[in-house]
Amino acid sequence: MNPWAYLLTSALLLSAICACQSDAENHTVSRATTNAADQAVAPPKALPYDTARLQQKSFGGHPILFYLRHPQIPQVAKDLYLGNAKPTDDDQTLALMDSIFTGNTTTQPFYFLTLTRTMSKADGAYSEPLGLMVKEFVEQQPDRLVAYFLNEKLLTSEDFDNWAESVAMEFHRDNEGSEASACAAWAKDLLAHCRNCSAAEKAKLREFTEVVSRWCPSK
Repeated sequence: MNPWAYLLTSALLLSAICACQSDAENHTVSRATTNAADQAVAPPKALPYDTARLQQKSFGGHPILFYLRHPQIPQVAKDLYLGNAKPTDDDQTLALMDSIFTGNTTTQPFYFLTLTRTMSKADGAYSEPLGLMVKEFVEQQPDRLVAYFLNEKLLTSEDFDNWAESVAMEFHRDNEGSEASACAAWAKDLLAHCRNCSAAEKAKLREFTEVVSRWCPSK
């Protein structure tokens, strides 16, 4: 082959190889830039709740986040606590009410707190079964009721009043016209039932019955 032709052919091949490498590099840079832009436009999906805040809040000896991640607690209870669902008289919500009587001391506090949170949102249909369950719980476990209100910082004076009002509404339904006398007899029996309560618990329970009585005025 002519030396000049050989040199010309080699130069053309080298030029073609460099051009291909340049195109590949440009394509790689372009793809990396596009991926970076996509990541900037699409931030990570937000969690449905503030994990840090719920880790700091506790009830019944556990952070709220512990209950929200607990596999044995149904999703409806978690949604009600977070405000993602409204309390109704459907089967799922009624099952939640019944769960405050569970013997599982690990999950029971969360059911108590969640039920308490629904009281301010109770409508007519929900308030009737709510009142029945609340009154029954107070009668069966008055020591646990007052222990919660004495020791748990997440419970407020408004929660205390809501519990008392829910109980009083049962007297309005069942003892119309004689609410005051029915409340008085009930309070006396309730205090006697708390015989193993501490002095502080008895005082808190007495305060509770007094609030209930204010919702049951004499005529």
